[in-house]
Amino acid sequence: MPATRATALGDARVLWNFVQRVQAEKPPEAIAAALKKAMKAPSLPSGLEATAVDAVPEAPGVYLFHGENQLPLYIGKGVNMRARVQSHFAADHGSGRAMQIAREVKRIDWIETAGELGALLLEARLIKACQPIHNRQLRKNDELCAFRLVEAGEIALERVPLAGVPASELGELYGQFKSKREAHNTLRELAAEHGLCLKRLGLEQGKGPCFNHQIKRCKGFCVGKENALTHDLRLKAALAVLKLRAWPFPGRIAIRERDEAGGRCEWHLFEQWCHLGTAKSEAELHEAAQTRFDAAFDLDTYRILRRELEKRAGSQDIVKLERQRVTTARSASQADVRAGPVLAARGRRLHRARLGVCRRRARHRASAARAADAEDHAQQGSPVEPVVARHAPAQQAGRLRLRPGRAGYKPAVTLVTAA
Repeated sequence: MPATRATALGDARVLWNFVQRVQAEKPPEAIAAALKKAMKAPSLPSGLEATAVDAVPEAPGVYLFHGENQLPLYIGKGVNMRARVQSHFAADHGSGRAMQIAREVKRIDWIETAGELGALLLEARLIKACQPIHNRQLRKNDELCAFRLVEAGEIALERVPLAGVPASELGELYGQFKSKREAHNTLRELAAEHGLCLKRLGLEQGKGPCFNHQIKRCKGFCVGKENALTHDLRLKAALAVLKLRAWPFPGRIAIRERDEAGGRCEWHLFEQWCHLGTAKSEAELHEAAQTRFDAAFDLDTYRILRRELEKRAGSQDIVKLERQRVTTARSASQADVRAGPVLAARGRRLHRARLGVCRRRARHRASAARAADAEDHAQQGSPVEPVVARHAPAQQAGRLRLRPGRAGYKPAVTLVTAA
């Protein structure tokens, strides 16, 4: 017998004797727990330094796996970032993607946040900006769409892209679909369940009854047995479960998030379901609250914020930011650039009107003074000297150029309850 085979047989016998002894001395539950713990022990990738995982803080935030270049391979988040990172390198890699990430990762970066909400918002933004190859969720999707009811039209619904819809119109939309195919499949299921006409929904064309009417699942709009008003009332009731929620506040809000262990506090600013930014202090919040943003609607942010408002209903961490008039003095060029042509023209008109009033008042006072001087000279019998009109202080004041103000937000400590 070859020496290698004899050695292998001896090792197998030793292992078998060890297993027999463990089973005799330990209960099955203890053995199962020990095996589970051993299988979950982290096995660091060969390209990663031994101290890389230990350097990740046990705090909420977002972590980034990097390979050979600067672009991240994968972006994730966790309430405990170190534990979450270790789970990627468990000995029993849960999927082929986890094994591939473990082979490619060379460096780990992280960004701490004050809590889970900040981590969710940051993760969604970074994934859309960086497009990591191993992230499948939260990626930018230009095919996102929804339905809108059409009044007095041949077709009761129109499909609109969510990417370009104003956030103020979300309350008029139904559904949040990843593609046109998913939207139409959902609509077909609703039609079959509620007896709706496929032609009225725009899913079929041509003459004659729709397919649902042929299988007795349409109440006959396509053949004149039902009018559009009755059909569309049932359609609206069927779509109620898909209706997007309108913004429940009159303006901007801020959600305060605190990490008691790390001593970190952040304010997340929102308006019309859009995340406008995150402030690290109340001073930054005041400054950001008065700043104008061109934020676009993002479906992932909408979902994150809606869940957060439901979870924090009645919480004092939701602060309403009231809209107030804020006037600032600045140069004419700044007024034209920041306030825009409309406000600049309004400021010029206001300046001319004020200047005209000041000049008329100055002329009136000068005329009154000349008349008084003439009366005094007449009573004293002395000749009247001509009076030269000079710029009065009011006229000088009238020359001050007025600057148009701009509307902004100033935080007010008004607690609100999220509906």
